[in-house]
Amino acid sequence: LLGVAYQRGFIPVTLEAIERAVARVEERGYGRAQEAFSFGRQLGFADRLLTRPRVDPEWDLDHLTRRLVLSMKHSRWRGVSIAAGFESLLERCRRAMPGLSETNSGRAALRTLITAAYRCLEWGGLDYAQSYVDLMTALYRQDRADSGRALTRYAVLPLAEAMLIHEPIYLATMATSPEQRRRVRERINVKPGRGDRMERRYLTRVELIAFRRQFRADIRTSDWPARIARALWHICPNNWRGSARERELRSYLMELVRRAGYEAENRYDHWRDLFHRLHLHAAEGRLRGMAMSELRMLADHEETFHVTAAGASSSSRVDPGAGPRAGRKDGPGRSANDDDAAPSPAPKKSEGRERRSLRSFTRGRTPRP
Repeated sequence: LLGVAYQRGFIPVTLEAIERAVARVEERGYGRAQEAFSFGRQLGFADRLLTRPRVDPEWDLDHLTRRLVLSMKHSRWRGVSIAAGFESLLERCRRAMPGLSETNSGRAALRTLITAAYRCLEWGGLDYAQSYVDLMTALYRQDRADSGRALTRYAVLPLAEAMLIHEPIYLATMATSPEQRRRVRERINVKPGRGDRMERRYLTRVELIAFRRQFRADIRTSDWPARIARALWHICPNNWRGSARERELRSYLMELVRRAGYEAENRYDHWRDLFHRLHLHAAEGRLRGMAMSELRMLADHEETFHVTAAGASSSSRVDPGAGPRAGRKDGPGRSANDDDAAPSPAPKKSEGRERRSLRSFTRGRTPRP
């Protein structure tokens, strides 16, 4: 930042004075300060250094697939056979959904699908990833091309969020995965070619509660506790992992995807808007916190939600029995059809609670019980 500001003329100091000050700072232990100052001066007059070259999305998906398969080969037992099965699964998936590669949003959804399939494999094995891909390909076959495959695009992220339950074994698996190590190296700019070396240390907290007393100790360790927790994946059944509510949410989202495939021909707008709403919740990290009653009410309700680009939603309901003059006053007194109109029945208490809860959900508030 100092180099950019100097190059743009915002600092009225000579270059020699700034370089002497930067060199003095570097001698006190702040490494590569002079290199950073010189790079900032280059950014000050070369705007092209601030932009990255545009990467072709098709090549990017191929590169992502190869990277995931290669990391799987060298990071786990029987990695070669598992990686071959995963690569074959991704190839079948991409051949079954060619329409997603036609638009930018479709390619972004396909990238999310590939990443989610990899994490499903890490969560529960190749069969678990196969079930996720099968649900998405079955939904894609019932989707519409004129809408840009919107139903499939909106269902990719919510289904992945529901199937990837954040329990200790999965978190330990992702913490010790090659993808996590690669992200950390990129974030802190580790370059083995210049002699950089990365060592990770964890602060492991051990808590013991006995005889109404709590004992807590923070132990500095490496990643061996996470590796031990990761090894439990072969022992603990998948049906035991996660809380009962998380497993119920996963089963219900999987059933919603199946229902959307069955009913897409007759109720396409309803399912598209529903999964758009769920996609927004998943992108903001609020899908796992939804109550099951709210999710069921939103999925089973007959109203169609029109979700705007800003994330707000509105719903309208038309009474089929109301005429064009219903509820309209002709003057300060009574309406034209007051004498002939039959009194409308009072709404049931359950319907009133359902409408209030639905309005609270669409406005982003938690409905009162």
